Amino acid sequence: MRAAGRVLKCSDIIFMTDFLSQLNEQQREAVISGDGPLLILAGAGSGKTRVIAHRIAYLIAERGVWPRNILAVTFTNKAAEEMRNRVSKLLEGLELGSAPLISTFHSLCVRILRRACRTCRGCGACRSLDSSCVNRAGTCLT
Repeated sequence: MRAAGRVLKCSDIIFMTDFLSQLNEQQREAVISGDGPLLILAGAGSGKTRVIAHRIAYLIAERGVWPRNILAVTFTNKAAEEMRNRVSKLLEGLELGSAPLISTFHSLCVRILRRACRTCRGCGACRSLDSSCVNRAGTCLT
């Protein structure tokens, strides 16, 4: 079995099985659900962050998904940081070549616009995302 380009040892597989046992049935079902995107909608205190962090760790350690191919988006910096910390703790001991992108919607959009600004003809290296730079980047993205 592979995790981000490395072969997993039996102890890694036991570790993954063990951390799945920390979840209730509904959470476990969400973590191991099929391929592709997953949207978690649930009330406050129901374990959404826990499920998403475990899902990311599961995809990397059990399904062999490259961390750089994973995107998790949330609303607040606090939630994004908490998710990064949980994923890091769950994957402790695995040698990963990269990390999943766990970001806020705002931060992700700024990242996309900055990348578009760098590649857009005539835009140059925008130091700040003022309206003219954003408009040029938007034109380059379409």
